[in-house]
Amino acid sequence: MNKISIEELKVLGYDIRNGTKDNTLKNEVLCSKNDDCRNGGICSEDRVCICAMGYKGKKCEKIVGCDELKCNLEISDCILNEETEEGMCRCKDMRKLYFQHECMGSCRDDSDCYNGGVCSSYKTCSCRIGSAGDHCEIIEGCEELKCDPYISDCIFDVSTKKGMCKCKEEGKVFVNDKCVGSCKEDRECNNGGVCDSRDVCRCKVGTKGDYCEIVTGCEELNCDTEISHCVLDETTAKGMCECKEYGKEYVDGKCVVTCEEDTDCLEGENVEGGSEFLVQQEGVRPASVIFHVCGICKNC
Repeated sequence: MNKISIEELKVLGYDIRNGTKDNTLKNEVLCSKNDDCRNGGICSEDRVCICAMGYKGKKCEKIVGCDELKCNLEISDCILNEETEEGMCRCKDMRKLYFQHECMGSCRDDSDCYNGGVCSSYKTCSCRIGSAGDHCEIIEGCEELKCDPYISDCIFDVSTKKGMCKCKEEGKVFVNDKCVGSCKEDRECNNGGVCDSRDVCRCKVGTKGDYCEIVTGCEELNCDTEISHCVLDETTAKGMCECKEYGKEYVDGKCVVTCEEDTDCLEGENVEGGSEFLVQQEGVRPASVIFHVCGICKNC
């Protein structure tokens, strides 16, 4: 075996301080050749391993600083950091970084972090309150909300710092487990509905639909769509047929001109010679919906 002096080892860059020199035990021989020393250690003329920088132990089997680091060995290993020549914890999953005794996903910049998280100087995502995960992808409260995945997603609400259900369809909001049309002002709501603080139309009694466009009872009335349309009668909170032509009333499937006295009739017609229609409507006194139609004047 070639003998190497201590001075020569220093020139080669070996850490003489970490080399094992305790050879006082009887008959103990630590090394007889360089191969007996691990991690690039060299067997000296005193038959002790002189370790390379960053290593220590009788056989140079230990890395300087690993005992103090106490790496979580279930998820990481302690390896030599060649820049600092000391130990460092490295995740077994090479895609992750070891930070505060955990292995976390790394980031290059803020775009790798979700829900407003930022990429820190340690190259790990620093998450906002209410979000967690390697890339801040977990939102607090989403599991409890149980958003319908077919129509909505759970997103981070900056104001409440919790999850909220957002409809996938543009222009709709998630209310009572459904996606409904949203509004910004009252005029977007039909039949007297109003746009409330949730940006949803609050409909009057007798109407429904995202924009209060459906009137109760219209299907049953079966109004003649060529001459009329079904509108909300606020007195009964139900639909009623309204003539498209101004000044006419919808009576027995027809739009007719009504009158109260002879002066309302054309020449040669009067109220007495006409017909009287009594339209029964729920919640309204019959007298209030009697329509008189002009007829041929018999005694003129």
